[in-house]
Amino acid sequence: MSNKVYINGDIVNADKAKISVSDPGLNYGYGLFETMQAYNGQIFLFDEHLKKLSDGAAALSIRSHHLKKFAKSSGRAQIGELLKANKLTTSNAYIKIVVTKGQETKNATIIIFAKATEEAKNKELRKRGVKAILTDEPNRYRPDIKSLNYMANIEARAEARKNQAYDAIFKSRKDKILEGSATNIFIVKDKRLITPKATGEILPGITRDEVIRLATANGLKVEISPIKTGELLSSDEAFLTNSIIEQVPVVKVDSRTIGNGKPGEITRKIQALYYLARGGK
Repeated sequence: MSNKVYINGDIVNADKAKISVSDPGLNYGYGLFETMQAYNGQIFLFDEHLKKLSDGAAALSIRSHHLKKFAKSSGRAQIGELLKANKLTTSNAYIKIVVTKGQETKNATIIIFAKATEEAKNKELRKRGVKAILTDEPNRYRPDIKSLNYMANIEARAEARKNQAYDAIFKSRKDKILEGSATNIFIVKDKRLITPKATGEILPGITRDEVIRLATANGLKVEISPIKTGELLSSDEAFLTNSIIEQVPVVKVDSRTIGNGKPGEITRKIQALYYLARGGK
């Protein structure tokens, strides 16, 4: 993903990075990951991302002095050094932290990748909107944790691509809209911004939380409540969120046009508020 990577305290050429073949992350998917974005070298919502990573690691019984030190003190500086090593301090950068259980009696394995974001592509998605498809929720282990057991999400995204769509939106057996394969979802109905409650069925993303905070602080009505399939399809607006795409309007779901088929007023307002919050000029 980049020319240089961070692995267990060292920054090395990507082709020189090594982990043990017996690492549980490699053998069993025993680990988790977190993605974030840096803007001109500044990582947006870094503390929130690190708390989410630490909480997820604790839930998976991944505990080590190395991980604790990284999360509490050294992480920001080490990622900053990685951005410098990859010449990413004056552009937008995608950052991915992978943490595995590590070998028995040893510390967790921590790997960090950094690369330039596809900003031109992401801007176009935010401008024109995307199509999504609905898909039945597969069996997933702890969907509330961004674990390395990600095959169901990968298959859902592949299904979306086969249908010329950007993402697949999971719906439950009880006809509840949950989330996208790598995104959270919001809808707008009668000026109300609605997103599913984080009840263990979804991954509550950091960008989702920031959108809720910004909307509330700026006088928008926010409801955190279940969304039925019909409510999504009849919504005035809809958009997807994550730390890399920020907020991308959904203008079509399967064959159904959302609203007037164009990014809506509330979506545009959220995009503008987020842009300012992350340091846009």
